[in-house]
Amino acid sequence: MLEGSLLSDPKFYEWARGVVLYCHVTTHLKDHKYDGLLREKGDGLPNIGDSRGRRRAPRAPRGARTVAGVTATAEKAKKVAELRTRAAADPKAALDLLDVEAEAGMVPPAEMIRRAKEISAGAPELKPRVDEILFAGEVEELSQQSRKTPRR
Repeated sequence: MLEGSLLSDPKFYEWARGVVLYCHVTTHLKDHKYDGLLREKGDGLPNIGDSRGRRRAPRAPRGARTVAGVTATAEKAKKVAELRTRAAADPKAALDLLDVEAEAGMVPPAEMIRRAKEISAGAPELKPRVDEILFAGEVEELSQQSRKTPRR
């Protein structure tokens, strides 16, 4: 274990008793099924996912490889899960969920825009906040398109 690393911190062991940890070690063995996992999921620690490997919480910010950083990410995951539960019946919760997911880069711009329009149609009182998310989604979509356009 590395001296001073997250995994050598006794507080981490105490925290980890309340969660299910999955540690993936990339092997670089030929034809090893999961060697692209780090590249696919990114290098944020931790990545909180479901049983199918889909990211279910905002990625931890760089430098958050401390017990406090891991705890904050786990708390965000709980918030996202709670919002997902309420979102089907509560437009404000659906908007809060979309806002958290959009800020964390968890939804592509086209999905952001689609979901924002659905929320706005069902809850016109949320239009000012929806408009902010729509604008952010449109800007991100244009930004992604410009990165794909070859320079002359």
